[in-house]
Amino acid sequence: MTDRPAPPRRPREVPDEFVAVGQIVGAFGLKGALRVRLETDFPERLVPGREFIVASRRMRLREARIMGANATITLEEVTDRTAAEALRGEFLLVPKAELPPLPEGEFYIHQLVGLRVQDRQGRVFGTVTDVLFTGANDVYVVATPHGLLYLPAIEDVVLAIDLEAGVLIAEPLEGSIPTPPKPRLGRQPKRRRRSSPQTPARGESAAGRPSKAAATPALEQEAPR
Repeated sequence: MTDRPAPPRRPREVPDEFVAVGQIVGAFGLKGALRVRLETDFPERLVPGREFIVASRRMRLREARIMGANATITLEEVTDRTAAEALRGEFLLVPKAELPPLPEGEFYIHQLVGLRVQDRQGRVFGTVTDVLFTGANDVYVVATPHGLLYLPAIEDVVLAIDLEAGVLIAEPLEGSIPTPPKPRLGRQPKRRRRSSPQTPARGESAAGRPSKAAATPALEQEAPR
């Protein structure tokens, strides 16, 4: 049996008091196993006996096989394929209060999203909305009034993060700050020539009778930009 394509991510459906460890993308086999797309940097924490909130229910992990950014898991409460299929698109959630502390200088994504981004002089750029993983370093996505600003998470750019104050101090790379769009020039109408007595006007036949085009009033043409 071929599984249907996995549903798109739905981060807006994760309640504020939880973080998503992974998203169920389909069933595997006939005994209730689940295919999960991982959304954690700590897949080793998927150990038997750990509990997750799935579809508003607390469920216990029985087994997990990690394969890169994906995993195949079984939950004690899910015992057949029908029950597994019903969970497609649901998240494995962990209460934020249960997350282990990180070493100094490291942060969970949910701690960064929503931070106000400004420079050392207090100039505000916008708000962190996402974190991209590029391999070399993370990139913080900042929504500004004029577009997206991308901040590589390196010491020369991200100078300080104060979670209590809700502020990220940054020195964006030169040329990376979105600027207001340039004003567009207004369109100028094109002048129409008056028809001479010898030349029939547009919309009239040579015999002076209205042509079919005359039934529709002519519109002024506008000059191209």
